[in-house]
Amino acid sequence: MLGLPKASVFEMRVPKNKIIETLPPRSRLKRLVTEQIDAIHWRHALSEESTRLPAGKTVREIDVLEIVVRTPTLDRDVALAVDSVFPRPTILVITTPLERRLAMGYKEIRARADRTPKAEILAFFSTPLPDPDAPAIRLEGYDLDAARDNFLRQIAGDALAPFPPDLAIKETLKRAKERDALLKKIGALENKIRREKQFNRQVELCDEKKKLERALDNLMSTPNSGHSAS
Repeated sequence: MLGLPKASVFEMRVPKNKIIETLPPRSRLKRLVTEQIDAIHWRHALSEESTRLPAGKTVREIDVLEIVVRTPTLDRDVALAVDSVFPRPTILVITTPLERRLAMGYKEIRARADRTPKAEILAFFSTPLPDPDAPAIRLEGYDLDAARDNFLRQIAGDALAPFPPDLAIKETLKRAKERDALLKKIGALENKIRREKQFNRQVELCDEKKKLERALDNLMSTPNSGHSAS
């Protein structure tokens, strides 16, 4: 599947109850998991042994799950619920009656006193998989940390593409969030400028917009963060 190494194939069915038991009783999400998901299959386990890539500082295995969906689409919260159960980086192949998609989240594991560590998903991306017979994703990198980062970049596509490729993935995601906030501020200022009747106030707003645009340019191109716009 996906053009990944044959040695990584790991065929096992994951019971839906494994997901459902993590959700609050009688919750909307529990109902959606039951209604939308037909089956979950664990398709690949990408490890040092199965990929010949050394383990990274944080990543020792990357899992690939296929979620077979009964409904035309899978609710994003349902995909997140499945992803959060697995404490390792996980690529999701979402197969619905209408399409197939790849999805992946960036996770950090949060330790909890006297409880199982919880995977917190800080960012989540998906992309269509138009040709199921063609290799869909490339295993690239000098270790499994780098492979995880490259998988995320491939699936995120344009959302992360404008940032320097050698930027650490966590910093890239941080900048993507800052970029979205700056773009929102710039858009709001453009609306204010169009509505403003006083010339002097228009000039002030245009100057403010230029400052934000310069901050945006710096954010997209500089190797280190540490800049901000107010």
